[in-house]
Amino acid sequence: MEKNEHANKKINRKVFGKSILVGLIAGIIFSLFFLVLHYFTLIEIDILTSIKKGFFKDGATFNWYGKIMLVIIVGMISIIVSVVLSLVYFAIFKKINIWYIGALYGVCIWSILYIGIPLLVYGNVIVAHYSVHTHINTLCLFVLYGTFIGYTISFEYENEMHHAMQK
Repeated sequence: MEKNEHANKKINRKVFGKSILVGLIAGIIFSLFFLVLHYFTLIEIDILTSIKKGFFKDGATFNWYGKIMLVIIVGMISIIVSVVLSLVYFAIFKKINIWYIGALYGVCIWSILYIGIPLLVYGNVIVAHYSVHTHINTLCLFVLYGTFIGYTISFEYENEMHHAMQK
């Protein structure tokens, strides 16, 4: 019994470490996809302008290296958020290896970040300010994000359990 408990703790530690790595990779990929979608005007939301307004004075203008620094800031913020979100998924859903649980997780994250937070911060719904294409593209991006996080963590957990049973 104690040996089985020790093996479960070891598996959880391994998968926990891999969940952090998945969060880092998802944060980088997610922020790059978001910036590419904005560059090709598939998404109207400009994260760089939002970050610039939040951290710097209104009159601050940026040349090319300032924009690179803003991209790095956005990447670091998304990495932190992704690591936290992947650890939440690890704690709650790690044993469920179904792709649509990750997709639903992405929809929940989208609704919190896209609808809930702007409602709390600005007091109005952000949905009214953007086109339908922006809403659909961001929802699809978050569904892919949730599926990536969810399926990767669940697969790693199941894979580690399978290897532990083989020993």
